[in-house]
Amino acid sequence: MRIIIIEDEWAIATDYERALKSAFSDVECVLLPDAQKAAQTHQELSADLIITDLIMDSKHEGAYGVHSIRQFDPDVPILIISGHPKMAEFADPFSTSKFLVKPVDTTMLVSTVSKMLNVQPLKTIS
Repeated sequence: MRIIIIEDEWAIATDYERALKSAFSDVECVLLPDAQKAAQTHQELSADLIITDLIMDSKHEGAYGVHSIRQFDPDVPILIISGHPKMAEFADPFSTSKFLVKPVDTTMLVSTVSKMLNVQPLKTIS
C-alpha cells in the first residue's frame, strides 16, 4: 500500500507517516513538502491514496496538486486534511474522497485511511 502525504509542516507529515506505518504492515509513505511534484510522483509510483493539506507556504498548494492529479487519475482516493474548515467547499469540485479538519489525531487518521482503502489496521492506535 503506497500513500503520498503532501504537507508543508514536517512534524505533521512525519506524525501521519509514523501512525500509518504503526497501523498497517505493508504501507509505504512518500512525503512531499508541497504539491509541485504531486502528479509526477503519483504517476511514477501509482499511489493507493493521496493525503494533502490545502493551504501551504508555497505557490504549489494542495488544490494545485489535487487538480494536477485529477487530470490523469480521476479515481485515486484523496483525503484532504486542513486547518481551515471552510476549505471543504473547495475540495468538492475535485471529487475528493474525504475532508478532515486539523488537528487530526492518529486514531482518526488510521480509521479514515482504513475505511477509504478497505483495509484493517494491525492494531488500534491511541
